[in-house]
Amino acid sequence: MGKCRYCGKWAGLFKEAHPDCEDTHDRQESGRESAHIAREREISEKVDQIFSLISTAPDGHVSVDELADLIAPIAANENGLIWQALCAWTKKLAIGTDDHPSPTQEEETLLTAICNHYGFKGTDLPDNAWDRIARCCAVRDLQEGKIPDRLQLAGNLPFVLEATERVVWLFSNAEYLEDRVVHAPVRPYAGVSVRVVSGLYLHSGGLGRLPDQEGFVPVDSGLLVLTDRAILFHGAHKSLRLKLRDLVSIDRYDNGFAVCKGTQSARNQGFHAQDVFPGFPYLLAKELARIAAESATKPRH
Repeated sequence: MGKCRYCGKWAGLFKEAHPDCEDTHDRQESGRESAHIAREREISEKVDQIFSLISTAPDGHVSVDELADLIAPIAANENGLIWQALCAWTKKLAIGTDDHPSPTQEEETLLTAICNHYGFKGTDLPDNAWDRIARCCAVRDLQEGKIPDRLQLAGNLPFVLEATERVVWLFSNAEYLEDRVVHAPVRPYAGVSVRVVSGLYLHSGGLGRLPDQEGFVPVDSGLLVLTDRAILFHGAHKSLRLKLRDLVSIDRYDNGFAVCKGTQSARNQGFHAQDVFPGFPYLLAKELARIAAESATKPRH
């Protein structure tokens, strides 16, 4: 006690700082805080400007080199600011809802070009944006009547594909379910027993059965593959192939879909697949089935 905490000199008994030293320190702290706020504001404004340039570039058909020339005066040698703007832009592109338009071909091309130009890794984008955008673009391709060619397979698949059949997407650790009637067990005897005479009892109550229940029952888990012609599944105990042109309905679930073939005895068959874009398995199956149905109705020459 007695020494100034700022200059280290004697400040007086029971005192911790000179008033002048404390005022000087407060002014310096206030100046540093103001400078920090000003710097943060400047960074935010620069990121917003870069974001605006990136967002409008596809509509104006601006090449990545032209875009880089526009960005250079704003963030010269500040790739971190460009990365922040790119993250904000891809977050918007990767929303991936049914009613949100997918990224356009121009936006997809620009994203790849920006990453190549500045040395960014698309897989480093936060919130799985890169994977979500790839799925959105695959759905866009299908909606435009084109079969996506975006999957890079490593190794062989445990399926026998038809000639020229194309694998569109695969989901590992998928679950296969079947719509079944589950018979409830017989309800055990319940009631009261009253002795009438020796060896003779009067029973109230009796046996009963709980109502049967119908719903999806997990059957197996394994690899789910969607091609341009079929839905394929390979599990530990069951493998199957469902031709897309034989399906009459596709229903959506949170992380999967259920299909039904056009036969009188057909039951719903479900597939559950976790994905970074929860609605992607259903959208993929729906659009592939639509294209298969349209192809089947086209006259052959």
